[in-house]
Order: sequence, then structure tokens, then C-alpha cells
Amino acid sequence: MQFLLFPFTVCFQIDVTIQITGIIELVIDIVFTLNIIMTFFTSLVHDDRVDRDLKHIAIAYLKENFAFDMISTLPGFFVSLNSWLYFFKFIRLKKFGQMKLIMKKIIGLVGMKFSQPKHRISTCQYFVDFFILLVLSMHSIACLWVAIGLYIPHSWIDSVGASAKADDNDVTFR
Repeated sequence: MQFLLFPFTVCFQIDVTIQITGIIELVIDIVFTLNIIMTFFTSLVHDDRVDRDLKHIAIAYLKENFAFDMISTLPGFFVSLNSWLYFFKFIRLKKFGQMKLIMKKIIGLVGMKFSQPKHRISTCQYFVDFFILLVLSMHSIACLWVAIGLYIPHSWIDSVGASAKADDNDVTFR
């Protein structure tokens, strides 16, 4: 959801949109935190064998993904957009491959349920992969430009803020 609001943050009422985006980011961070907690209780599959032992699950998660998940989630709770720590959220890109696999499975199951031919299912999977990659790329580039704008004095963000304040005093039709 955050990637949809980001362009509006840059283009329109920055203060109001940043507050809304902040709330949505908080919800996203809470979901990531719940995912961290649930991962400790999600069974593992090793060599076609399901492992439900919580100790093994915890050790495997701590060794593999826990550090990435914590580093990408915690800055959202403790720092603002103006802090360099905020950009640790980019570590979430590590989950991009996992997200693509989940979407591929969902599309495959839905396609099979509605008796669609394999070529149509694979075309749909390709389109969804492309769309996710496109949105992710656009969002990442926009974040990069905002990061540059935040850390360079007298940048384009300062200009946008100044022109927005000037437009508030303008009574002409837009």
C-alpha cells in the first residue's frame, strides 16, 4: 500500500500525506512483526519431511532469516524518515523472491480451479511477476530520489515545500 501513496506524498500536500503514509507504514511494520513471531511457530519441510519441533524451527529461523527480518522491521518503529536507519527497510527486498513464488502458486491454484490451460496460467504468472517488478522498481527509484532530496540542502523537496506554501496563498483557479 505504501508504494501507492508515495507519489502523492511527493506531489501533493506533503504534510498530510506523510501522516497518512506514516500510519500505513506502521501497520505494515506491525504485519512484518507478526510475521516474525508467526515464523517461530510455522513448521519446516526438510526432504519431504515436516518438522514441527519448535526448537528446530526457532534455530533454523534464527540462523537464516531472523537478522534480516529484524533489521528491516525495527527501524520503522524507532526512527523517522529523516534518519539514515530508516533505509534499512530496503532489506525487505530479500523477500521479493519468496513473494513471487507465493504469487505463482496462488495463480496456479486459481488457474487450475477454473480449468485454465497451462499457457494462460503461465502468461498470467509472467504478467504478475512483471507488474510486481515494475512497481517495485518505480517505488525504489522514487525512494532514492526522496533520500537524495532529504539529505542535500536546498534540494527539490525544499522547493516543493516552498511552492506548496506559496500555492496556499494563491486564489487563482488551478
